[in-house]
Amino acid sequence: MKLMLFVVALIPPALLRWLVRWRFNAVQQQAPIAVARSLKSERVLLLDVRTRDEFNSGHLATAIHINDAESALQIIRDFRLNTPHGQVVAYCTVGYRSAQFAERMASVGGVHVKNLEGGIWAWAAAGLSVAGVTASSGRNAEP
Repeated sequence: MKLMLFVVALIPPALLRWLVRWRFNAVQQQAPIAVARSLKSERVLLLDVRTRDEFNSGHLATAIHINDAESALQIIRDFRLNTPHGQVVAYCTVGYRSAQFAERMASVGGVHVKNLEGGIWAWAAAGLSVAGVTASSGRNAEP
């Protein structure tokens, strides 16, 4: 996994975003700033589809870690039942796994999930805070 992250880090972000959009063209991409604005004005269910270790190393403040597709479908359906006009946004490190997840949710469960374009890396690069990250790591820290 670390080798893959190293290789992905070598790909320019614009190219990576294009590759994800091309590969998952049916998945709606949401820019980090747009998601941050939505979090302030409406109900948003954030789903972190990374591994538990990745989640524990830093995540978006209100995100729920997803272990499997079945539990994700139940969480999404419960959210939709209680918040019919809310949006569901999935994210991972760079946006590939979460786009894959969004595509799967549409085909298996018939639910619409947006993808955080560029993942948590793009979120952090936009200067938005990441929970669970210490200031000593050189990244944003959530109080």
